[in-house]
Amino acid sequence: MTFIDGVALRTALNLAVVGCGVTDIVIGVSVILIIAATATLVLASPARDFLAGSVFPRPSDSPA
Repeated sequence: MTFIDGVALRTALNLAVVGCGVTDIVIGVSVILIIAATATLVLASPARDFLAGSVFPRPSDSPA
């Protein structure tokens, strides 16, 4: 009986270690996605505004 208890305990502890590893991976991927989204917003917003002004003339730029 002691052997079976030891095997069950070892399996449970190994499962907990794997679970912590998966959690670390998920947190790391989340941080990378947040950084990528922020960089996209920071870099794409000025380009979008610039292109919107050059493709669609603003009312102040239209001839009278």
